[in-house]
Amino acid sequence: MPLNANALALRATASTFLGITDGDNAVVDAETERLINTASEIIAKRTQRILYTLTHTQYLDGSRTDKILLKQWPITGGPADGATKPEVFIDGKSEFGAGTEVDVDEYYVDEDIAIVMVKGSFPKGTRNIKVVYEAGYGTAAGSNIPSDLENICLEFVQYLNQKHHDRRLGLESKGKSGESVTYELGIPTYIDAMLEPYMRRDFAASNAPVTNG
Repeated sequence: MPLNANALALRATASTFLGITDGDNAVVDAETERLINTASEIIAKRTQRILYTLTHTQYLDGSRTDKILLKQWPITGGPADGATKPEVFIDGKSEFGAGTEVDVDEYYVDEDIAIVMVKGSFPKGTRNIKVVYEAGYGTAAGSNIPSDLENICLEFVQYLNQKHHDRRLGLESKGKSGESVTYELGIPTYIDAMLEPYMRRDFAASNAPVTNG
C-alpha cells in the first residue's frame, strides 16, 4: 500500500520508530504504510486541516473589515511558480473575471496565521472575495513536515500497531469475573494533547483578534 499524499511520516522512519527492519518483508512494509495513512488521516480530521502542501481556492463574504481569515495555513505562496502571495479577487457579481484581481501591493499576508489584510476594507457582499493560495507543511516525501508533527504521527502509529497486536483496538470495555478493563477509543489523550497547537479554531467575527496556531 503506497503512502497517501497526506502522510506525515515516511515508512523507513516509522519502521525505525517501531523497531522493525524496513524493506525486509513486503507484508510488514504494507502494514506500516497502512498505519501511517490511517494515523495521518485521523490527525487531519481531528485538526480539521489539510496539513500537506496544496493549492486552495476559497470564497469568502466581505464584511467591511480590513482582514479576512483563510482556512488553511501556513501560507506558502500563490498558485504560480515563484509567487510569494496568494491571489486575491474582489467582485460583487462573484464572476471574478479580468480586472477583478487586487494588486499585490494593496494587501498584506500573515503566512503563519493565514490572515489577508487590505489597505482600506473588503466591501460587504456574499462570496464576493476569492483567494487562491498555497498552504501546508510540504509532504513527508519531501521531508518538510515539522519534526514535532512527524513525531505525533509516529507515536500514533505505534499506538495503533500495539492495539492491533493486542487485539484491543476499538474495544471500549471488557469484563471477566466482575473485573472491567476500559480501552481508549479514537485518538488517545496524550496524542490529542500534542495536537493542540495544530487545531483549527473558529472565530465569532472576522474583525476579532485571531490566531490559528
